[in-house]
Amino acid sequence: MISIFQQFEFTYPNGELFYERSGQTTRRLREVFPNIEIKKELETHQREFSEPDLNLKLFFGVRWAQIQSLATADKDFPQKAALFAQIITDALELDRLSSFSFRHVLGRPCSSQEKAQALMWPMVPDEHKKKLESLSPLPSYTSLQAEFTQGNFAFESRLAIMQLIPHSAQRIGSAILNKLHDIVLPAVQFKAASVEEAVEYLRVQSRALDTVEPEISKKGVEILLITGPADPFAKPAQLTLDLRTVPLMEALRFVADLAGMKLKMGPDAVLIVSDWDDGSLPHVTMHIQATGQVPIEVANLDVAAFIENIRDKHTEEVMMKLAPHLCQP
Repeated sequence: MISIFQQFEFTYPNGELFYERSGQTTRRLREVFPNIEIKKELETHQREFSEPDLNLKLFFGVRWAQIQSLATADKDFPQKAALFAQIITDALELDRLSSFSFRHVLGRPCSSQEKAQALMWPMVPDEHKKKLESLSPLPSYTSLQAEFTQGNFAFESRLAIMQLIPHSAQRIGSAILNKLHDIVLPAVQFKAASVEEAVEYLRVQSRALDTVEPEISKKGVEILLITGPADPFAKPAQLTLDLRTVPLMEALRFVADLAGMKLKMGPDAVLIVSDWDDGSLPHVTMHIQATGQVPIEVANLDVAAFIENIRDKHTEEVMMKLAPHLCQP
């Protein structure tokens, strides 16, 4: 399993200096994280940032602050979180935190929801299995959870099936959405066409039929075909299709379905991706959250050490217990 999400957050009893020093704090954050962009729609009591690739998000406000990474296996996250915490606490002159916590999510992709369910089944408690097996049809299950304390920290461990949706898939530009619905193809006809041929045809037609966009270079919709590792034993998909008066969005859905692929929306393009771990597949995920005792002096909190201990030591302990199940194909 790989790390797919990490988050460190802390709250504080009084961050009123936010109103005076949010600009100064922003400048310092940009010195450390030069690629971050501020979110345009802001509330008066908080500021939020993200990297252009959407793998890193930062947030700070009057009462709490947070940094999270969606980058796969981000080994540098403890150091990033430590720098982030130092900047916020220094700028807002915080000497005590109300609480702090680290959340770590590990994921293992499955090619289908059924396979994810099968992987979860060995980890369902026996008493739950008996109840579930008496039901027909067998219901789906999504998570198992346990909470416990260890030393000065409260831990929550949860195993779940998640459908991961990258932020890039959620932030769809209104212009591209309008084009996908407004561009209507009079006819789409393929006979034993390759997916590459089908995508290229739709790409060309989207430009030819875009009557709204005045700039030639911006006409149509960018359609990207992204394939995973080739299967030497798999036969290339051959697409046969006969549609009339169909919106571009629906034509793309048909092509993706016939090719056994997935349609994803990005901020500037439509992606047709093969059925591999593109982030939209169901993942069996393990969530670990550790929360520190409150309150705590800022000087006594080593953020990097805290995260590394939870992420590496505690995760390893939990993984050892789950290994007999998670190593299954």
